[in-house]
Amino acid sequence: MTLLLTSAGIEVELAKKASAGAPRIDTVGVRFGRAAADAGHEEVSARFSWRGEQPLKTVSNYFMGKDPRAWRTNVPHFTRAAAKSVRGGGLALAVYGSRDGAEYDLRLAPGYNPRSLRIRFSGTGHVRISSGDLIFHVGDRELRMGKPRIYDERAGTRRPVSGEYILEPNGSVGLRIGPHDSSATLVVDPSLSVAYATFLGGAGNETAGNVAIDASGKVYVSGVTTSATTFPESTAASVGPVLGASAFYVAKIDPTVTGANSLIYLTFLGGSGTQSGGLIALDRAGDVALTGTTTSADFPVTGSSQPTLGLTSGTGNDAVVSELNTAGNQLNFSAYFGGSGTISANGTGGIAVDSTGDLYIASDAQQGSADTSSPDLPVTANAYQPDWDGQLSDGFLAVFVPPTQTGGALTLSYCTYLGTNAEATGIGGIALDSSGNAYIGGTVFSPDGSVFGFPAQSAFQSTYGGGASDGFVMKIAPEGQGSADLIYATLLGGSGADE
Repeated sequence: MTLLLTSAGIEVELAKKASAGAPRIDTVGVRFGRAAADAGHEEVSARFSWRGEQPLKTVSNYFMGKDPRAWRTNVPHFTRAAAKSVRGGGLALAVYGSRDGAEYDLRLAPGYNPRSLRIRFSGTGHVRISSGDLIFHVGDRELRMGKPRIYDERAGTRRPVSGEYILEPNGSVGLRIGPHDSSATLVVDPSLSVAYATFLGGAGNETAGNVAIDASGKVYVSGVTTSATTFPESTAASVGPVLGASAFYVAKIDPTVTGANSLIYLTFLGGSGTQSGGLIALDRAGDVALTGTTTSADFPVTGSSQPTLGLTSGTGNDAVVSELNTAGNQLNFSAYFGGSGTISANGTGGIAVDSTGDLYIASDAQQGSADTSSPDLPVTANAYQPDWDGQLSDGFLAVFVPPTQTGGALTLSYCTYLGTNAEATGIGGIALDSSGNAYIGGTVFSPDGSVFGFPAQSAFQSTYGGGASDGFVMKIAPEGQGSADLIYATLLGGSGADE
């Protein structure tokens, strides 16, 4: 369940996973007002102005689109939000999470007649009362607004007041209140009993790319979301829209802290297209390097990075290589990388950072209709394998040197194809040793049971094991020494499908 706070009241969103495609979002509106003084007039609907209260340590950052003026950083999180009605005066709201779900308080100023309060629901059918609770349906699910606790409040002292919901003839919900002090603030405290928003996620689909841990034990989770607007923070709806079908996210979590303050930051990156992957690696300073693929021509980049033909032709995509600072509120750098085809068509790829801060990414490249002869990656001089292997796809390794100044351009220092000579290749991950050698793991696919000359080197298994696929491992020293850069390469597989 996600609560959206609007000038009209509260919107409750409930997401239900669909069997295919995007999840279904059911929404119910909760509106508040005041009954007219006589039957000839309409109810006065309350209008609210919201503010955060009890700030948390958590902040959110939004690098959405290529225009830095539209980016938002250090957006605060709060334990609760409060609002006063700017119309139909004397009514105030406070919304906050609880162990059982979500709660809101209706605060009626001294002199406000509680018998005139009206609550209306939109997006739901029949409303009924059962054992003092309000019951209504949202889609095919039942939402329960618990019997309210009611009390007078004066100078911090609370005195219980009896009361209950009543159904008004016009379909709204009112209150029957027992004896109370009309010169004190009257508080009506119901609860919503559908489970509250998950710790990390919103109303759409979230996928976790990977997890990293820094030297102090902080945990970093990354991936892709279709619901940046409904992640569990009060301000996302107004400043953090998903411009396209999905966005990357990075969350930094302190596992030694419980509750909402365990989330240190939550940062989104994306453009008007589709973002996929969202893999991360940390450098020694705690900066977060991220890679994935995008179809967004307006992805947030630094320097003068431009999308390649694969993306701009509309037939493929680009890889992106980005880095966030330790606070998650600044792009140290961000760039496109690709050619004329599609990146990561057969695997997620991988990312690693060496001791000097250089970034290594590995994935697969597939030719596209923009150029059917090659994926056209920017291979560097004296690379291990300068030529595409001519099959459906080939793997690649690329190494980047970060800019000397924040917001500058990345330098591509090394790029090579892998030359696996299989019908298709997918990359599952990359790791580095202390000398900067890259270890790349992946899969070669061959539905007809053959690999056309895997470049085995000091191999444990030199020949294809059969079946639809074999795993493989390569060790490459990105030193620009041509074929000598390949130190080790072996297949790993049997007669079945191995990945």
